Amino acid sequence: MRIFLSRLGLAVNGREAIECFKLSLQEHDPYSLICLDMVMPFFDGTYALNEIRLMETNNTDVKTVPIPIAMMTSKEYKRNRSRVLNDSNYVNNQ
Repeated sequence: MRIFLSRLGLAVNGREAIECFKLSLQEHDPYSLICLDMVMPFFDGTYALNEIRLMETNNTDVKTVPIPIAMMTSKEYKRNRSRVLNDSNYVNNQ
């Protein structure tokens, strides 16, 4: 089995997640998948998601399709469901 990994990053909070994504665009090597927790220090997952989508839209150097973003949380709250893109993109962990 062959595993191909082009870029791997780890952020401990929403601010770092946004900075990691910004750096990946500057280096012309965007991520293939992003996993965000709904509840993170500094900026929550929803804020980070919106910032990442805004950077994708405003990016003129690298033409990318929207990168898949998996939003996760250890708690299922109805408000989390409404904060994510829409119910069709929402998966409950229970």
